[in-house]
Amino acid sequence: MRVSSGVIAQFRLSCATRWVVLGVVLSAVNCSSRADNMSVSRRTVGDTTFVASPDGGVLGPMRLVEILRVNSKQLSFGRVDAAAFGPDGSLWVFDAASEVGAAILVLDSLGVQRAMVGREGAGPGEYRAPLRIFKLADGSMLAKEMSTTRAVRFSATGQVLRTLTLPPKVATGWVVTPDTSAGWYITVSFEDNRAERIGRFGWLHFDRNGNVVDTVHPPSHLLTEPTPDGIAPGRIRTVGRDGAVLTTVPGPNRLVRYARDGMVQIMEWPGQPPAYADEERADMQVAEDEMSRLLGSGKRSLPERKQPSNRILTDDQGFIWLQLPTTGVRIPDHELQKGQGLLTIKWRESDRWAAFAADGSLQFIVQLPDSARLLDRSGRALLGMIADSSGEEHLVVWRVEPVAIP
Repeated sequence: MRVSSGVIAQFRLSCATRWVVLGVVLSAVNCSSRADNMSVSRRTVGDTTFVASPDGGVLGPMRLVEILRVNSKQLSFGRVDAAAFGPDGSLWVFDAASEVGAAILVLDSLGVQRAMVGREGAGPGEYRAPLRIFKLADGSMLAKEMSTTRAVRFSATGQVLRTLTLPPKVATGWVVTPDTSAGWYITVSFEDNRAERIGRFGWLHFDRNGNVVDTVHPPSHLLTEPTPDGIAPGRIRTVGRDGAVLTTVPGPNRLVRYARDGMVQIMEWPGQPPAYADEERADMQVAEDEMSRLLGSGKRSLPERKQPSNRILTDDQGFIWLQLPTTGVRIPDHELQKGQGLLTIKWRESDRWAAFAADGSLQFIVQLPDSARLLDRSGRALLGMIADSSGEEHLVVWRVEPVAIP
């Protein structure tokens, strides 16, 4: 099913979920359900709450329904490196190789270009590739250059609000987590990264004007394991929009949330991560050994199974998204990143994501097509790029909806 009409209005009412789709904006309102309440169990031990969800999530099997597709010819895309859901159903797309150079395009909910904001350069209101785009809590948009201290904040309509020069420590920090009041968090190293040692890290918290308001440090322990020098190799993942640390550790399927008040929430779901294939394990062990060397810690063998999650992200609807590990496929040598040395990752996994609600319950798991790459998410709406049989890429918006039961 593909829908490309002007305004889509669809309503599904049940005790489990009520959702409304308008254009590409998807809203969800949960109503009470005895079945759902029984399927999620909660128990509290001291300052830790365990939330156990059913296999696949409380909403059951889900599928992707394409509701918008824009091909490169319609908008003369050169190379889409980043994109984000904007306010009022808009789509913000960063084209790193447009006809005029790097450009941020604003599309309406039908995929029609309405504006080109800012321009390539190093002056006020300008930006340079590579960069990422994020919607802040007040509806403004932030473009953060990935290898510099520069960021630009735009209004919902694309006017330049402020050009920001951030502290030098965030030059390499481009993973932005918006907070709940139009500010954001960025990963930062508190010590110099050297060839022989990676520095301790955490997150700086900025207000909307680029001023540092506080700092989030990793917890001193991950469950019962001490965190060396404030970090845990490959385990501290990200912060939530409230500043809580979100991470996974080897073992059963668990997502751990460390709140800033010291409370811990452990979100569990059935099963275990997949095991490494033999060749995959050998390649990843080389990378693990090199990371251990850089962290100044002793070598250790990879666990039998993979981490419960490869990446953790959040969205503006309160969801926490985990990229779930799958069986790896060897990346052809000509596609491998160059210059990474022993840290080069040689295996690719399919894009499979689990979405958790703010209360810690697993809502659903969804699998993207093999030729797709996910760029942004907002509740049950996903934004990404997908390649057709000729290799041409298309900008696509999907809706996540329940699989129809005959």
